[in-house]
Amino acid sequence: MKQIVLHIGMPKTGTSALQVFLARNHAALKEHATDYFQIGEFNLGLKGSISSGNGSFLARTLLPPNSPAWIADGERYHAEFHAAVRASTADVGIVSSEMFIDAARDYLAGRGPFPQRSAVTSVGARFMVDFYDLVDRWAAWATEVAQAWPADPSQAEPTLDIDRYILQLAERRVSHDAVDDIDRGASTPGR
Repeated sequence: MKQIVLHIGMPKTGTSALQVFLARNHAALKEHATDYFQIGEFNLGLKGSISSGNGSFLARTLLPPNSPAWIADGERYHAEFHAAVRASTADVGIVSSEMFIDAARDYLAGRGPFPQRSAVTSVGARFMVDFYDLVDRWAAWATEVAQAWPADPSQAEPTLDIDRYILQLAERRVSHDAVDDIDRGASTPGR
């Protein structure tokens, strides 16, 4: 497997709809070398039920011990995850649960220590450590952008070529032909 995509969601942002879509399209995804692992609450998604995704049990093992959803003995779920990764022939694996964000919520909000427990209790925790670092850096960047943003967003000055390009698309209200041009790579910055 070349890549594992960790979809952390945020509660009430459509994560269940995405998880249902991924579960119901599992076979089609596999044809495109992508595996939405059949672990956790995969079967609930397959039925169209609201769930916390295929990564739900794995994520719950990473929650703080005082959390009501915490699973104390998570080796079974870690083993299930690692077995799914090893068994998959896909290039990309997908694990999804909005509960992953709760594992680091206090840390990301500046109210708690780095969740070392995640780094030491999971055989595959390196990707979680990298994930926390990435989200921490993203949150710092997003905070800086939000603080610098003018009260009237229409007065914001684009700072990058891609920002200007996106604004141009918005101003033209992107016609169907323009979308086709974008899909073909015509006049897209950086290509």
